[in-house]
Amino acid sequence: ITQNIDAPVITVHPTRVSQKVSSNFVPPAFTVSATGTSPLSYQWYYSNTQTNVGGTLIPGATTTSYVPNTSAPITRFYYCVVSNPNGCAVSSNPSGEFSACAP
Repeated sequence: ITQNIDAPVITVHPTRVSQKVSSNFVPPAFTVSATGTSPLSYQWYYSNTQTNVGGTLIPGATTTSYVPNTSAPITRFYYCVVSNPNGCAVSSNPSGEFSACAP
């Protein structure tokens, strides 16, 4: 029996968001969707530059969506790597830009 294992393909990429930090600030949720043979694994990263390589792994961010844990004025770029035993896919660049502007 031969089983075909399809490498992941990201079908929905995170979108760019800019928000002002305020007392009722709610960070945006970034989401990816992917196809491919199960099991699919997800890992989110951030970068301080507009890139989707060489970022910092976000511990525990291993689902299809991620909500940044910040209320400070900062610009970060978020991306997700989706993988399975046959390969991986990286969300597009720029992906998930989050600019929290001071009020």
